[in-house]
Amino acid sequence: MVKIQSDLVLGQTWATIIDCGHPLWPAVALQLINSYSLTRLSEPEPVRNTSSFAIIRAGETVRLWRQETFLWIEVLGISEGNGGLGDRVKVRLLCRNTEDKSVAKEFYGVVRGPSDVEMKP
Repeated sequence: MVKIQSDLVLGQTWATIIDCGHPLWPAVALQLINSYSLTRLSEPEPVRNTSSFAIIRAGETVRLWRQETFLWIEVLGISEGNGGLGDRVKVRLLCRNTEDKSVAKEFYGVVRGPSDVEMKP
């Protein structure tokens, strides 16, 4: 085992393993389940602000959604910028009108997770 890494966004822990018999083979990452004690044994990494890490990149397809009392809207769009958790990003939709010409619609939303943006008015 080379290292243990924690994914703060998804709340998962991963162990990176290299085969000692074949050190040139690629490393394998395995998810550790109930690994609280294992992560305590490893050297602690400095805590960083997760909102500064871009989990959505410009050009990525995202799920844009909005929930109200009696309404749920969910569409696919293309992110116009990078964004971390809680960041505001612009999302572009392509809609077709009756003359079969593509019309770009733009919305703003808040990043809630990987490929997940909550639409804001």
